[in-house]
Amino acid sequence: MSIINKWNTRTVGDDDQLTYAQFTALSNPVHIQSSNLDNLRLIKLIGEITGLARVKELEVAPDGQPIAGTGKIENFNQSVTNGTTYDVFTPSAGEVFNFMAAGYTATVSSGTLDAIQIKIGDGVNELMVAENLNDSYDGLIRFSDPLFVDENLTIKVRTSDASVSALDLNLLLIRIR
Repeated sequence: MSIINKWNTRTVGDDDQLTYAQFTALSNPVHIQSSNLDNLRLIKLIGEITGLARVKELEVAPDGQPIAGTGKIENFNQSVTNGTTYDVFTPSAGEVFNFMAAGYTATVSSGTLDAIQIKIGDGVNELMVAENLNDSYDGLIRFSDPLFVDENLTIKVRTSDASVSALDLNLLLIRIR
């Protein structure tokens, strides 16, 4: 069966565009031999038109999928001061990460824990993306929608309780570009 018959329901753009996973799955079984020259030319042409041919060399997943082997846990473990915002993670230039979850353990000298706030800032403005208000000394915050950060954004943390003396925070991040 011709490659074009397998891809005839896909477009170059819009909602039904050809994804990187589909491109590799359908082009992978084509062997380099003279009887497949037409299919090989078509794969090359479609790859160039959609930009999917350069994905491997750029280490980019254009359809927002994670890059294999790039998941990481970023740790922030230090003494903290009430009301102070701390930088936790900023991607390197050219990188984009999906911030999926945060787990924490707070050391409290007395009383209860009022809040742990997770923010994203761009150097000028900050947006609070999560806040724990349940007096728990440890917890997990999961994001139901993708939360992408690039080199222009920094994930930050802030405590709003004078009795918090130390915070151990772990961020689950998976690189998509």
